[in-house]
Amino acid sequence: MQKTFTSFIKLSLLVLLISIFSNSNLYSQDSKDFVVFLTADVTKTPTPSIKLNWRTNSYARTFYVFRKEKESTSWGYTIATLDSNATSYTDNNVEVGKAYEYQVLARSLMPVTGGNLDYSAIGYIYAGIEVKPKDSYGTVLLLVEESLKYYFSDKIKRLVEDLIAEGWNVVQKDAPRGDSSYPGTPNEVRNIIKQEYTKDNTINTVFILGRVPVPYSGYTNPDGHENHIAAWPADLYYGTIDDKSDNFWTDIYANTDTAKTKPGRKENENIPGDGKFDQSEIRVGDVTLRIGRVDFYNMPAFAKTEQQLLEQYLDKDHDYRTGNIPVVMRGLVDVNFSPSGNLEMSFGSSGWRNFAPFFGSDSIFDKNPPRSIDWFSTLKTEPYYWAYGCGGGIYTGAGGIGNTSNFADTNQKNAVFTMLFGSYFGDWDSQNNFLRAGLCSNPSILTCAWAGRPHWYLHHMALGEPIGYSTMLTQNNFLLYIPLLVYTPNYPNGVVITSGLLGVHTALMGDPTLRMYMGTVPSAKNLSVIQPAGEHVEISWEKPDEQGEYLYNVYLSTSENGPFAKINEGLLADTSFTDPELHEGMVYYMVRSFKVQNTMSGSFYNSGRGIMKNIQATAVDEQMKIEHSLAVSPNPATTNINIELSLEKDAIVSLDIYDINGNRVVNICTRNLAGGTHSFAWNMLNNSNQKVCPGVYLVKLTGIGLSNAEKFIVMP
Repeated sequence: MQKTFTSFIKLSLLVLLISIFSNSNLYSQDSKDFVVFLTADVTKTPTPSIKLNWRTNSYARTFYVFRKEKESTSWGYTIATLDSNATSYTDNNVEVGKAYEYQVLARSLMPVTGGNLDYSAIGYIYAGIEVKPKDSYGTVLLLVEESLKYYFSDKIKRLVEDLIAEGWNVVQKDAPRGDSSYPGTPNEVRNIIKQEYTKDNTINTVFILGRVPVPYSGYTNPDGHENHIAAWPADLYYGTIDDKSDNFWTDIYANTDTAKTKPGRKENENIPGDGKFDQSEIRVGDVTLRIGRVDFYNMPAFAKTEQQLLEQYLDKDHDYRTGNIPVVMRGLVDVNFSPSGNLEMSFGSSGWRNFAPFFGSDSIFDKNPPRSIDWFSTLKTEPYYWAYGCGGGIYTGAGGIGNTSNFADTNQKNAVFTMLFGSYFGDWDSQNNFLRAGLCSNPSILTCAWAGRPHWYLHHMALGEPIGYSTMLTQNNFLLYIPLLVYTPNYPNGVVITSGLLGVHTALMGDPTLRMYMGTVPSAKNLSVIQPAGEHVEISWEKPDEQGEYLYNVYLSTSENGPFAKINEGLLADTSFTDPELHEGMVYYMVRSFKVQNTMSGSFYNSGRGIMKNIQATAVDEQMKIEHSLAVSPNPATTNINIELSLEKDAIVSLDIYDINGNRVVNICTRNLAGGTHSFAWNMLNNSNQKVCPGVYLVKLTGIGLSNAEKFIVMP
């Protein structure tokens, strides 16, 4: 008989149960025993299929497989029930170009002192076959602390350009600073976000850069310490911008003055009317925007100033986006908690469960034989794409992992995405906070999350979703994704063992727009945009230098900052396209390359950075009121040059490259071009398709009543 997923779970307040077997000694000392390590092999022809794989589990008795659509809020019925010998399941009811989400429960029996532990280990994966590319990732609201534009506006501009090239639309707004000298308020910031969302409801992400006011909320202690029952930082407040949330956030009853022990930090105090909110939990679905923060206020352990740390972060963020930070497809898990006697302490499963669909179990390394992995000493010399660590904590460190001073020293920390867990430092607005410290380090750490209460669910990233998507999913999660089920005589249908669900404290430190596999697909090159007289705009480009099968999309905007809209129907195999519409005035074209990215979760069309050119276009019967001109860039050049041509009226023109001796090297174009601007690219190849020698060259424009030339230098 098929079973629904909810039939396994007793829905009760015991979701927050800390321990069922408080006096038991589990034979297993490893949180990986509570994980089903899922990967996927996909087949496109002759019959599309997705084969889920998992490694053997000596405790498993029965496997239950569930499948759902990505946005569905229920797992529904099982699609397969398998015996204890199973290590795979093949789903033949799939389509190419589409992704599916799977949950596998392994009903297991583990020997413990005095009996057996009856439980379900769990795994999640988002799998598909050549999943269709995203035309756009949506709109990101870049919320920049207002003083930063005086420090490095050029690097913020570069970030905007990066986002646009990757397929984001960008809205940039200043936000007030929030510290004792500049007392901006969270309400002010949320109003800015709401105003921008009202203007543009394609905004789905907010990237907070700098010391923007920090919301505090709750009378809560997610780390379980009585002296930490207080208001915690609550950036997800900025993600709750629908009307129903306006009356949800109150400031009338939480009062830490009544606590047995006063909060350790003054910032945690919560008194009615002080601007800190009452709520310790949100409602399911309250968070509708993906929030990420990069904020280096109050980090004196580092030799660099707050502004210098932000500048450093923007540099490594750009390096990662452009493929200049090398990554190795593997994960590191350093666990210093044992679930022995307290099943809720299987915190390390946040590492194992998420890393399996990224890398497979053979590429996840921990402290157990055959390797002895230590977080900081390993990352000093070996690169890992993801790194998870947990241990008993203080504000500035975690037992068995290290402390903020380890991040502040000169040794390298070679990871990109990280998760850390331990007491106190999940309260991330504290001085020299351990959770934020990794983002201050070099050369590559770009995100960190406090993963354990609650557990995080990041499996969608294996097929190209941004980490902001997983952040919002985790913040809104209540029993759709679970880390562990335990069955007892009193609860034969199962009890979920977890805590921290819907907590206001759940937050992402870092850039929420970041994805895995960024910088792995090379861009198209040498984009040319021209408009023949009386005709439509023609766009052409060249394939990337790297070998491979590439497809392309062409996008159009009336502004270089977007929004850009796709103007072709399906992905293009050719390297040219004619705009089906006519335009007047300045328009901007972008071409993005796509290539199938194979992962441990299947395959998807990953995108390269877009290349852009603009043109002063005209309707067929229109003439432009501009003077003709010719410009070449860069000069000197090494690999290609861009030629910008302006015509005051329709004209038959010839555009040629000559060497210094007057020999024609190549004809770029001989066409009847429309009045307006045109952009050409020359790849330094002559008529024989050979690279030209270094030297001085001329680009020459000729036509009836037209004559112009520009000199440029080709470097070795």
